[in-house]
Amino acid sequence: MKVYLKKFLDKLGEMPLPPYIKHKLEDKNRYQTVYAKHDGSAAAPTAGLHFTPELLKEIEEMGVEIARVTLHVGLGTFRR
Repeated sequence: MKVYLKKFLDKLGEMPLPPYIKHKLEDKNRYQTVYAKHDGSAAAPTAGLHFTPELLKEIEEMGVEIARVTLHVGLGTFRR
């Protein structure tokens, strides 16, 4: 059931976007930050969207420890 629901939502659903993002999201995976631990939040920490796997690797090679996180944000974030 869980896999079916995810596929259904991926096919028919739309990613909720905060009011300051004006363009349509072409690649929903781009809205998932690279340091996320699990999928499932209704929103991403948009300040972290400029990080790439390559950049995180470079940062780790400098000795910085990267913490993987799960952000649980509900749709209330988008209500005005």
